[in-house]
Amino acid sequence: MGLFSKKHSVGKTIATLRKEKGWTQVELAEKLQVSDKAVSKWEKDDAFPSVEFFPALAELFGVSIDYLMTGKAPEKEVVVMSKAELCAKNDDPSMLETINIVIKDEYNKSIVDYAKQYQSRKVIGAIIQKHGFDVLLERRYSPTWESKAFADALYYALWTNNLSKLINVIGERSRNKEEEFYKKISSITEKELATPQYQKIFDLLVCDSAIEDEAYHVLFGKRKMDILLNNYPVRYCKPVWEAGVILLMEAALRHKKLDYFDQCFAYISKLNEQSFPIISAAEKELLHYGDARREDVRIIKEKNSLIPVSKNSIKILLEIGDLERAERMHLFNKQFRLSSVEDDTLRLAKLKASGKVSTEELAVQATIHNGILCIDELLSLNNFKTIKKTLFDYPIHQIEILAKWLQDKNWRELFRFAVDNNDAQLSDCIVKERYEEVNRNLLKYWQQKNANSKYFSNYATPRSCLDAAETLQRCRQRIVDELALKMDKEKTTGELTREYFEKLLAKGDIEMLIVKLCVRLEAILRCDYHYEGDFVKMIDQYCSTFNTYDDEDNNYDPHTPRLLHKLRMMRNGIVHSEKCNEKLSVSELQECINHICKMG
Repeated sequence: MGLFSKKHSVGKTIATLRKEKGWTQVELAEKLQVSDKAVSKWEKDDAFPSVEFFPALAELFGVSIDYLMTGKAPEKEVVVMSKAELCAKNDDPSMLETINIVIKDEYNKSIVDYAKQYQSRKVIGAIIQKHGFDVLLERRYSPTWESKAFADALYYALWTNNLSKLINVIGERSRNKEEEFYKKISSITEKELATPQYQKIFDLLVCDSAIEDEAYHVLFGKRKMDILLNNYPVRYCKPVWEAGVILLMEAALRHKKLDYFDQCFAYISKLNEQSFPIISAAEKELLHYGDARREDVRIIKEKNSLIPVSKNSIKILLEIGDLERAERMHLFNKQFRLSSVEDDTLRLAKLKASGKVSTEELAVQATIHNGILCIDELLSLNNFKTIKKTLFDYPIHQIEILAKWLQDKNWRELFRFAVDNNDAQLSDCIVKERYEEVNRNLLKYWQQKNANSKYFSNYATPRSCLDAAETLQRCRQRIVDELALKMDKEKTTGELTREYFEKLLAKGDIEMLIVKLCVRLEAILRCDYHYEGDFVKMIDQYCSTFNTYDDEDNNYDPHTPRLLHKLRMMRNGIVHSEKCNEKLSVSELQECINHICKMG
C-alpha cells in the first residue's frame, strides 16, 4: 500500500487546514518557500509533499505529522492520578482508610496537600476527627501557638464544623476546656485580627451557609454566669468574642449582607441595653463610696461589655450611600458613650447626598469641626472672597458660642454645657442667673487649646467672655488684612523670580533690573515684615536690624544696608530723575538679587 493510505487524502487535509487558517495557496507556498503550483498539485492529490515538508506543515497548522498522514486525531492523554489526589478531588473520605496521610506521592504531595488544593471539606473534616489539627497544620499544638497557626486551625474547625474538636485540643490540660478556648480567642490582639487570616474567618462566617448555628453560639454567645462583689450581684452580659462581633459586622457590610448586619446589630443592642444600667449603677456607687468600690466597678465594666458599631462599619455605610443606617449606628454609639465617627462626617455626607450644596460650599463645610471653623483648613482653599465671608460667619473658638448664649440669656444651654464639663461653680452661677459672674466664669475656657490657638495666643488675656469674643473679631480682621497683603504681594511679585532677575542681569538691562528688584523688595517689606510708610522709611526699619551685635547672635552687617540704600537711590534716579552718583557693580547686583530673593 505504500507510505500513505489510499483511503486518506493528504492533499484534501492540507487544503482544509489551509482554509481554516484563512490562507491562500500563494501564502502557504511563501511560508514553505515552494511554488504555489506545488501546493495546488498537493491539494489535488496530483503529487505528494516530500517527507521533509511534513514537520513544517504540522507546525504551521498546529497538528501532528500523524494527523497529516492518516487523518486520525490523537487519542486523549490518560492522566494518571494518585489515590490521594483522587480522594481529595472527589472529596471522598471513605478512601482515607487505605491512604497513609503523611506519605507523599511521586509529586511530593500528601493527602493533606491535595485536600487543601481541592478544598475538600469532607476529607479535611475526617482528617481533623481522626488525627486532630497537628497533621493539618504540620505542627504540634502548644499553648504558644503563633497567631497564624491558631487562625488556620480556627478556620478549618469552622469550615468543617469541628469547633468542638478545637476546643478540646486547646483545653486538653484543663478541667474547663471551654474557658481555655475563650481565653485564647479573647487574647487575640487588634493587630492580629486585622490580618488576612482572620479576615478570611469572618468572611467565612458571613458567607458560608454550611456553618452550623452552634458555632455562632460558641463564638459570640452570652456567658450565663453571676458574680458577687461585696453582696452586689452582677449578671455576665459579655459575649465570648466581643472583638469578633465587631469584625463580623464589618464583614457583613463588605459582602453587602445587610440583613446579616442588622441581625448582629440587634444582638449587640440587646447586650448593651442589659449592660448599660449595670455599668451606670456601678458608676453611681463609685461616686458615692469612692475608691472602696473602684476595683468592683472595674470588674463590673469588664464583665458587662458595651460593644460599639465600629467606625469602619459606619464609614462603609457612608461609602455605599446608606446614610440612614449610618446615622442610626452613630447615634447608637453616642447613646452608650462609645467611640464613633465625628458628627461632622455624617453632616457632610448628608449635605453631599442632598445635591443642594455647591462644591465650594461643601469644601467650606469640611473645614468646620464640632461647630468650630479650622482657620488653617479654610486658608488652604485659596479663595479670598470665600475665606473672608466664612471667617466672619462661623465661630473660631468655643467661647464665641458661650458668649452668644450669655448675650441671649440662654441659661438652658449654658447649664447643659456646665454639666457636661463638670463645672459646679459655673452651674451654681447659671442657676442663680448671675450674669456678670457667669461672664467672668466662662473666661476660663479661653485658655482651652484648639486648632486655631496660634492665631490669637499673642493677644492679651480678655477680662470677660464677651471681651474674648471681641478679641476674636479683631483677630479675624487681622487675618483678612494679612491675607489681602499676601495676595497683593503675590500679584505684584509673581513674575519677579530669581530666574527673571538673572536674565535681566545677563542681558545687561540694568535699569529694568534695579526697578523690578525694588518693586519686589517694597512688597516684601510691606507684606512679610508689616512695615508701613514710604519706601525709604521701610528700608531704614529693615536695615536697623543689621546694626546690633551680641555674643549669641551676630547680626552686625553694615554691607547689606549700604547695598540696599544704593539700590534705592539708583531706582529713584531712574524713576524720579533724581541725581544719583551711586553705582552698583555686577557682583553687587548679584548680591542684591540673592538677598531680596532670600527675604521672601
